[in-house]
This record gives sequence, C-alpha cells and structure tokens, in this order.
Amino acid sequence: MDQQMQQQLQPTAPARPPAPAPAPASAGGMKAPPQPQQQQQPQPQLQMKPAASLHPVMPSPRPWPVAFTPMKPMVEMKSSPPTKKKKHCNCKNSQCLKLYCECFAAGLYCDGCNCKQCGNKVENESARQEAINSTKQRNPKAFQPKIENGSNTLSVRKVCAFL
Repeated sequence: MDQQMQQQLQPTAPARPPAPAPAPASAGGMKAPPQPQQQQQPQPQLQMKPAASLHPVMPSPRPWPVAFTPMKPMVEMKSSPPTKKKKHCNCKNSQCLKLYCECFAAGLYCDGCNCKQCGNKVENESARQEAINSTKQRNPKAFQPKIENGSNTLSVRKVCAFL
C-alpha cells in the first residue's frame, strides 16, 4: 500500500517516443539530412499551493545608504577671510622703485625679499614717494587693484591699453 501511495505522489512524465533508426547510406556515399527529432517536455503534475504563495516574494528593503560617506567638495569654502601671502621680490637693477617690483606695485615695503640695492624701505621714504608720484603722473591707475569689485560683478582691469 505504501508503494502505491508513493507512486501516486511522484510526478509522472509521459513516455517519449522511440528515436528513429538512422537511415542507411545511399550508393553514392551521401547521407540523407537528419530529420529533426520531436521531443516532448515532461510536464509533472503540479500541486496547488495556498493563494499567498502565488505572489512573488519581494526582498526585504535594506536601509539606504548602508555606509554613506559624503564626498568632499571640489572647492572648499573657508569661513575665515583669505590671508594674502606676502610677495617677495628679486629686483636687481630697479632698486625696487619701479612697477617691475611686486612689493612696490602692491604699495608695500620690501621685507624679507632677495632684492639688491633696495630703495623700497622705510628709511628711504623720500625717494620712494618721488617714485610713486612720477609713476602716478604717467599712469594714474598704476597703484589701483587690478581686480575691482563692482556692485554685482567682478571685472578685471586691462593691464595694457594696446590690447
């Protein structure tokens, strides 16, 4: 009795038709093209399951993001005002009293520079003022900043008038 119940519970597959015998070779030595074999797929008997299992089971959602590390911005904004780096000149022949000198053009005294025969010092204030006045006579905008902040825009002043 137990064997009969086990046989009933196992899915039954329909029997496959026997494979056709190979065709004999013809006198010319050529074989006939093989004929396609028809195979039937076994269809096991399906047992009905409760209605709840007919719906696909969705995976449980993962918390997003698992380990999130924010990317650093390309340009970091600093909360403190930017500090200007002191420029050091390397003047040799101008005595630091021409616009070639970075310190003189910025309106600063030379301090810690590598210049030779420097005239842009506190001790030489009279010669420095004469150089500033003669430079301003030739170019009134010589000591103004090259980047000017307007009301809404930022503009760059032309350095050469011939451009």
